Amino acid sequence: EGFHIPLAKFIHAGRPDDTLIQLLRANVRTPDQTLGDIWAQVSANELMERRVLRLLEDYQLDSLEPLGDELFARSERAMRQAISVVPDGTYRYAFRTDGTGAPFDFAIALTVAGDDIVADYTGTSPAQPRAINCVLAYTYAMTAYAIRCSLLPGLANNEGMYRPVTVRAPEGCLLNPRFPAAVVSRAVTGHYVPVLVLGALHQVIPDKVMAGAGSPLWALTQSGLGEDGKPYTTVLFFNGGMGATPRKDGEHVLSWPSNISSTPVEVAERQSPLYFHYKRLRPGSGGAGRFRGGLGQDILIESESERPLIASFMAERTRFPAPGLAGGADGGTGDVRINGRRIDHRRQHVLTRGDQVLVRTPGGGGYGPSSERDPKLVRRDRELGYVPQRAPSRRPRPG
Repeated sequence: EGFHIPLAKFIHAGRPDDTLIQLLRANVRTPDQTLGDIWAQVSANELMERRVLRLLEDYQLDSLEPLGDELFARSERAMRQAISVVPDGTYRYAFRTDGTGAPFDFAIALTVAGDDIVADYTGTSPAQPRAINCVLAYTYAMTAYAIRCSLLPGLANNEGMYRPVTVRAPEGCLLNPRFPAAVVSRAVTGHYVPVLVLGALHQVIPDKVMAGAGSPLWALTQSGLGEDGKPYTTVLFFNGGMGATPRKDGEHVLSWPSNISSTPVEVAERQSPLYFHYKRLRPGSGGAGRFRGGLGQDILIESESERPLIASFMAERTRFPAPGLAGGADGGTGDVRINGRRIDHRRQHVLTRGDQVLVRTPGGGGYGPSSERDPKLVRRDRELGYVPQRAPSRRPRPG
């Protein structure tokens, strides 16, 4: 965080910029991995260049711009048509999240006027000294994504889709921080934006939105010295349950809204001195409802390193759960434990050989009253172990 590189050419006139490469190697903790990633991107870019040129040649085109302009125009027309079906008005939604001491407030006023839509995040907590602030571009992307998912999920994701969408957030708030606020973990904040948008839209198009998910994404970052004495860093991602929809139960352990996959256990154990005892679903973590929220997961990991490891965590919804909708119950909260004791996941922890970390991710919110759930689905949940014998009841959300 804080290392900025102005726009520069990695390769100029066919030759790599050795000074830039040395600068990068000197400022990252894992230079071999980082440069390997960059060279992979260079290779992908060169392949794309060859295939685009071949496409132009095959179709006897001088430029892709006319084609792009037409695609943008079609997407814009489709999005405006979808927005125009939503009744005009301003729809509000708000909730609290765990925060970094005191809870954070998030709020949205979503205004539909004709074929335009404006999302205003006035009322959101101010930016923080930690690296969890969300730049406005990310806020915009998450807003447009949620609108597209609810109004026109099959629409191509391009510039035209965004033209009818305006996003406003007070300068200096969590969703629009002032430079040089720290922003490297902006997803921890930005992943709440779609929940705000869908919560507001639920008031006017309840059949097209889902309940809150057990996101933002979770992560365990552990670093230390390998057997060869060289420093290494490994980041492991974990996911909670999806929110239920008006038509089906939420999916278990699925990344949303960003498409983040978990590192396979075999790969993680090969790359780091960690041993995975188990990864399994968390019974009862999905919010009850006509349709149940997706389950979170339990992951038990043990350090086998002869040297101390530094572990830091990215975890949310440990105090404030994923909200249910239309009378559905909230999802279960998550937590992190070391050797059986619940810890403050917002600070770093030192792990020694034999220490065990239990990561328990949150579940998604339910949709609709649980009294309306199909008895066949209730029996299936019990047979599959998705609910404990006596699941703790949770307060239903107002419809």
